[in-house]
Amino acid sequence: MKTLYQLPDDKETLAIRNSIKSNSEKTAIEMQSAIMAFQFYDKLTQRLMSVSNSIESLSELVKDTQKICNPLEWHHLQDQIKSKYTM
Repeated sequence: MKTLYQLPDDKETLAIRNSIKSNSEKTAIEMQSAIMAFQFYDKLTQRLMSVSNSIESLSELVKDTQKICNPLEWHHLQDQIKSKYTM
């Protein structure tokens, strides 16, 4: 199989070569855009999962009448939430 630049330089082949090159460049740009979208979605999903877990922990604390009035339990929840976030 010949590569794009191994094709002869006649008028017809030149047009085909330019078309292939243009389509390849467009495809590469679209693929890069898709990769960025997947990366954004992955990061967003991770952040939402972290928030969801924190809310679930808060819910567990609030529904327990013995824990809700205990400052140590609140401090433990805060430490637990802080430990999951990094810079």
